[in-house]
Amino acid sequence: MNSNQENYGSRVLLHDRFGRKLNSLRISVTQNCNLECIYCHREGEIVSTNYMTAEEITTIGEIACQLGMNKVKLTGGEPLLREDLPQIVSVISRHAHEVSLTTNGVLLEKCAYPLFKAGLKRVNVSLPSPTPKNFRKITGRDYIQQVKDGIKAAVKNHLHPVKINMVLLKGINIDEVPEAIKFAQEVGAIL
Repeated sequence: MNSNQENYGSRVLLHDRFGRKLNSLRISVTQNCNLECIYCHREGEIVSTNYMTAEEITTIGEIACQLGMNKVKLTGGEPLLREDLPQIVSVISRHAHEVSLTTNGVLLEKCAYPLFKAGLKRVNVSLPSPTPKNFRKITGRDYIQQVKDGIKAAVKNHLHPVKINMVLLKGINIDEVPEAIKFAQEVGAIL
């Protein structure tokens, strides 16, 4: 055991250099994405075939939980592009107190229920604009309705809290914050 570890029963708790206990792990399950957001350095790349297998991801999640990390957040790229995501969530949720997901929401409507059944607790969804014109300007795609429907499906399927992320861009969407707040309130999400 090194100076950044503390033995706690059968679990080893990890600490950062300031002595704070580390209790969460973020795992990027893919680099691929189905959007081309202007603020993202990946710009809709779907080129990588060299990503971790479901077994590698779940093994990392299990080990992290054994080391005292009780929260696992699955991110990407766009995690919902992985067809095996419900299986990954199912395995990790047996060990973690909370499994959550960050997504662009395009595929969330059809995935919300299977992910909830697999053990997903909560979700963060990117909604860069509540208006079709600026959504397309920012993401390069006309998927605003799919994202809004995905957010509604997440709320309906008890992935609470459903948090909406909105990257503010001067001259594009900064004046849309009140409309985004209104949408979040109407559907039972948090902005």
